[in-house]
Amino acid sequence: MFRKLFLILTILAMLVAAVGCAGATPESAATAAVGESESEIVAVFVGDLSASASASGRLQAQKTADLSFTTQGRVAEILVAVGDEVTAGQVLVQLDTADLQRNLLNAQQALLIQESNLADLLIPPTAAAIALQEANVANAQARLDALLAGPSAADVATAEANVRQAQASLNGAGSRLAQTNSGGSEADLLAAEQALVTAQDAARLAEERHRSSFDCTYVAESDTWDCVGGSAREEAARVQLLQAQADLAQAQERVDSLRAGGNTSSIASNQASVASAQANLDAAQARLAKVLAGPSAAEIATAEANLATAQANLADLLAGPSEAERVRQEVAVAQAELNVQTAERNLAKATLTAPFAGLVTAVNATPGGQATGTMIQLVAADSYEVVLDVDEVDIGQISPSQPVLVTLEAWPEVELTAEVASIAPQASQSSAGIVSYEVFLALEPTELPLLVGMTANAQLQTAERLNTLLVPNRAINADREAGTYSVTLVVGEQMVETAVTIGLQDENFTEITSGLQEGDQLLIGNDLPSFFGEQNGGGPGGGGPPGFGG
Repeated sequence: MFRKLFLILTILAMLVAAVGCAGATPESAATAAVGESESEIVAVFVGDLSASASASGRLQAQKTADLSFTTQGRVAEILVAVGDEVTAGQVLVQLDTADLQRNLLNAQQALLIQESNLADLLIPPTAAAIALQEANVANAQARLDALLAGPSAADVATAEANVRQAQASLNGAGSRLAQTNSGGSEADLLAAEQALVTAQDAARLAEERHRSSFDCTYVAESDTWDCVGGSAREEAARVQLLQAQADLAQAQERVDSLRAGGNTSSIASNQASVASAQANLDAAQARLAKVLAGPSAAEIATAEANLATAQANLADLLAGPSEAERVRQEVAVAQAELNVQTAERNLAKATLTAPFAGLVTAVNATPGGQATGTMIQLVAADSYEVVLDVDEVDIGQISPSQPVLVTLEAWPEVELTAEVASIAPQASQSSAGIVSYEVFLALEPTELPLLVGMTANAQLQTAERLNTLLVPNRAINADREAGTYSVTLVVGEQMVETAVTIGLQDENFTEITSGLQEGDQLLIGNDLPSFFGEQNGGGPGGGGPPGFGG
């Protein structure tokens, strides 16, 4: 609040006033003191005049921050205390980050997997992979062609051979059952054992021939053999193998039957063999009938589907990934990257840092407590300003950039340089109805340890006149009703009432804007001092200059 306006005359003005007293002799200069009539003569001089206003306010920081976490968590460490000076980016409070670090690691691993999947998708197929898919297509095509061509002579021959083998097995089982019931001679047993050895050799040879009848291809990638059957050679070898195995079984049963004699268990075993042989014969006859009837519609449809699948797999392999597959995998990689970024942000949110260099004014965090509310309060040390409350009647004399001298109650002898930064556009009203405006002062840098809330006193320079005409206030005669001003000009021994216009004024001096010149002498009081007449030719007791009636 402005206390009052007062005007300050500079020391230079005082010196000029002392020198400018009418170019007089040392004696006349000495008579500038008040005489017996309390009148004096003063000279108009050139000097500097300034006006200032005083007000009080408070110190506050322009830049403050109430710092809090944007995530939940437990406070692990507090790294500052009240009064600490911190730099921008300095860590203030740290939350427990074990779970957040684990989430980040999982997200990073998931990103590596998705990036690997994308790389695999874009790798061209190898020659071995292409050859394998081509072989699958060829096999599926051969299977379909075989079905569409109907049963081959080899298929019919194989089915008929199986029937004959099953019939022979049934006949053998019946013979063994009959022999078991009747028993056999030693010569029969020897002959049966010899026949068994022969059947065993024949079975081994048939198995080797059947194995060598397959068309096999070595697969280097898996270090295995891919063998394909179904050829006429393989079918014939398989029929011979089945026949040899049936002969071996029959020879073994013959030996077993002769060795067992006619006991009850042997009879039961041979009866079971007869039943099994009959079942095998029935199955062989059914398979022969199926071969003769040709493939069913379902079998052909299955073969066609298998061929289509094999062809599609080969086409996909040769064409590489589709645009949709590539985009889908790229989206998966992008999503994994976003997950990593989210995990990184969450981890960063667990660290509270200073947004600017400043001073810690409050610490509300507690170790082990939850991160809720304001944790740290911070002010910028280089952003202090003084806020004045200026009455509305005085606000018109204040404008931005006006120079200001500020003192603080804590250091009243230290003057701080400042200037008016801004004036609040909206007024505030006290409970007593006084309307005022906030005026903000920008302080120059200082080494003083400033604190928010300190009381500040300010002197604002509201006006300044340099090298202007000045006279003492007592020399001015004011006509308040007419609104005019005049002075008593001393011309020789005459006193002339002279109109003047005035400008800036302080408690002691007034600026003259027109009506006078530097060096003009003015009378203060009603009569010329007695010494003035003596200096200008009058004698003692002369009663003053003519025209003033002694």
